[in-house]
Amino acid sequence: MQQHPFLNENKAVKSVSSVLICDNDPIVRTSIINKLHELGMNEIIECCDGTSATSLARECLPDLAVIDTAILQNGGLNAAREIRQNLKIPVILLMSSCDPDTLNGAGKIGI
Repeated sequence: MQQHPFLNENKAVKSVSSVLICDNDPIVRTSIINKLHELGMNEIIECCDGTSATSLARECLPDLAVIDTAILQNGGLNAAREIRQNLKIPVILLMSSCDPDTLNGAGKIGI
């Protein structure tokens, strides 16, 4: 059975201390970062495109990735797929609309 990404072997919630934020809109990134700071998270990595997201995820190995599906250069869903499947990092997708194709694609890669 696959282990839940936010639970340890004792079913206790793991703490999330580092987060990768990838969104091409600096206002959205800043808003998310400010909220994460309010929640006590200080190790936040930010970028604005899919190529940077996958590179930074490999380099920094964050506990969680938050990725906009509409980003450029490798696309949000492609970056999320690579990060989730290759690095086993949990991913939250940001979507401006509920597109069935994107939802199905995300479900197929375990997001």
